[in-house]
Amino acid sequence: MAHLRVDRSDYPQCLTNNVHSEMNNNDSKEKISRCCSECSCSLMEAELTEYAKKVQRRIDENDSDEFPNHSELHAAIILRKFIESARKSIYIFCGRLNRNVYGDLLPCFKAADDRGVKVRVVTAYRDVCAEDVAAGLKEMKAYNVLSEPDDETPHFALIDECRYRIETSEEEKSAIVCAYAETREQALRVCSLKLLFDLLLDNCTAESV
Repeated sequence: MAHLRVDRSDYPQCLTNNVHSEMNNNDSKEKISRCCSECSCSLMEAELTEYAKKVQRRIDENDSDEFPNHSELHAAIILRKFIESARKSIYIFCGRLNRNVYGDLLPCFKAADDRGVKVRVVTAYRDVCAEDVAAGLKEMKAYNVLSEPDDETPHFALIDECRYRIETSEEEKSAIVCAYAETREQALRVCSLKLLFDLLLDNCTAESV
């Protein structure tokens, strides 16, 4: 029987170079662990880059198929892409402006405001995480805080009244996402989100608007 030849040229370094013979060496173990971590980071970065391309493609093609996001990193990508695509309005209701999600989005909000997009963000709590983002939004007169904390209303984003992201888990930041509302059910969902956002705005403290 012929022996199977395996090309290891594309393997991560931690899987080559006679790894098994060096496992008893602490320095080697540390190097292997670090290399594995670097490989994981590279894979994650590649996955997120591909995810961002897919989200942009859905926006460009007005794709009405709903799709999930499963983490804070995916949520940040979706919101960035949706905000960058906004031409009329951005309505967001969230808890405390989670820094992992909103921390890098202030330039996107400002760019949207500069091109005439109506930006409104409502938080359920006054003690936000990304205070710099809250301050920047307040300068734009786009930041609002509910007069009473709300831990029951699902967090959501509604962009141009045609794209939406509705969280299904605040802790995991998982959500149902739609890049273009086209079906009757999706249109009704958009109308419901807009009505809900207007109600939330009406219940904000006067000084936050």
